[in-house]
Amino acid sequence: MNHLNPEKTLTFIDQQIAEIEADSRYQDKPASTFSNTPLALIQVELKAKMRALLDVQSVLVHELAEISANDGELSDDQNTTTLYLVWNHGKSECVGFDNETDAKFASTGDHKFGRFGYSSLAEDFRELYEDEADEQDFEIQKIELEASQND
Repeated sequence: MNHLNPEKTLTFIDQQIAEIEADSRYQDKPASTFSNTPLALIQVELKAKMRALLDVQSVLVHELAEISANDGELSDDQNTTTLYLVWNHGKSECVGFDNETDAKFASTGDHKFGRFGYSSLAEDFRELYEDEADEQDFEIQKIELEASQND
């Protein structure tokens, strides 16, 4: 019986990400659909592929860490939830996401994966604290929450 090899899959994903990042069309300023429709469509495709690869990579890394922490067994424990809190610099306010990619966008404001796929809350947080960001990323705090008995 064939089993999925997460390490090989991660290597493949890393290679695919490197290919996309090396593509000048991905690095270029986003093209306008009015002036260069073919390039604009290619860029949208590259950004969507990158987002999908990063999402799968994130899940695999999380599962491999869980396997490692549980002596080689993947836990079926659905009693915990991972949240990513993004704090403003004064640590007086934060936003929380269950998606690490949205948290990274809220933290960095990096648009290299395209704005169309991000949480509107992440975008709003960036806009609200844009002046405070001043070329620095906001801190991301990862927390694990256990499900309450009332759920």
